Amino acid sequence: MRAKEITECEKVVMKCVWDSPHELSMQEITEMVNTQHGKNWKTQTVSTFLARLVKKFEDKANARKDK
Repeated sequence: MRAKEITECEKVVMKCVWDSPHELSMQEITEMVNTQHGKNWKTQTVSTFLARLVKKFEDKANARKDK
């Protein structure tokens, strides 16, 4: 089974997380996404993308375990 690809929206969220020198709150991630990437997302939207990323990571980790 092939792992699900990361969407462009998920990449935007991850770039903000990766580019930060410190841990970020959900509000800080949302502000970075909106100011640095020209989005107008709500905190819940960013939370949804992060939850999807976690799920994809877990699925990929479980697939590796099953091999």
